[in-house]
Amino acid sequence: MSVACAANWDTTFLIDDYCLQELQFWITNLKLVNARSFKESSSSNRTICSDASATACGAIILGTNHVAHRMFTQSEQETSSTYRELLAIQLAIQAFEPLLTGCKAKLFTDSQVAMKIAQIGSMKLEYHELAISIFSTRFRANIQLDLQWTPRTLNEQADYVSKLNDFDDWEVVPGIFEQIDAQLGPHTLDCFANSKNAKVSRYFSRFWNPGTTGVDAFYQDWSHEIAWVVPPISIVSRVLWFMFENKCKGTLVTPYWPSAAYWPLLVKQFVACVRTTIIIKGNVALRQRSNSKSLLGSTDWQGNVFVCSLDFSD
Repeated sequence: MSVACAANWDTTFLIDDYCLQELQFWITNLKLVNARSFKESSSSNRTICSDASATACGAIILGTNHVAHRMFTQSEQETSSTYRELLAIQLAIQAFEPLLTGCKAKLFTDSQVAMKIAQIGSMKLEYHELAISIFSTRFRANIQLDLQWTPRTLNEQADYVSKLNDFDDWEVVPGIFEQIDAQLGPHTLDCFANSKNAKVSRYFSRFWNPGTTGVDAFYQDWSHEIAWVVPPISIVSRVLWFMFENKCKGTLVTPYWPSAAYWPLLVKQFVACVRTTIIIKGNVALRQRSNSKSLLGSTDWQGNVFVCSLDFSD
């Protein structure tokens, strides 16, 4: 960018941190990317659609049930539509990386500007950094990516995913997790998380996310783990029955709500499997993420959080 902005080839300028990063990138990668095989990849082709709304971004692999989704942070929501569309492309490539490695993939976006930036970069630093991130993932995973524009009217599936709202986007404060982990862990798996709030490196997510260990915890094996279990409130009962049937052990975190449907399971049905309980003030233990309207995690919530060590392995 500094070279492109220079008046002529003899212009001198200071090399800032961004320039150093660019130079290091090309020193490392130029020999590796300075060629292209005449032979087309025989690996399977994938067709992907991505989109971004004001609050989230999403992507799908057509012909499959593979869906990627994440909520935007408050600062991301305040960026331009082009930036958000680039985040959607980045999510698609990074979240689906295990499925795209060594493959040819065609990715459709309804933003012509974002498509072009992802292909050739941008003079705007924030856009160019995303373009480099997308390229780096493509290069690392040997993904032959063909970016194409599609009208919004033909991108309805990705548009729908991008408008999904995660009303359970709250989390345990990292410092509180560390205290619980020291007492009841070490936890080896976060069962209901995403790439932005996972408390350990291995995690299950509802949708495809960058680095996810598996999609949908109910279809995974966590019987040999010490699980960190912070599920949406609506599925706590299902989680408890799953842990019982699969002989799992771990730490469950949920609001202290004696009137909730799951409460009799904890204090009666499965009480013999309860090893340790801790009660923490909710406005200390939890915090909101993208959903600022969530009661849980807000400073206004005066309830308590129930931390429960469970062992169904016996």
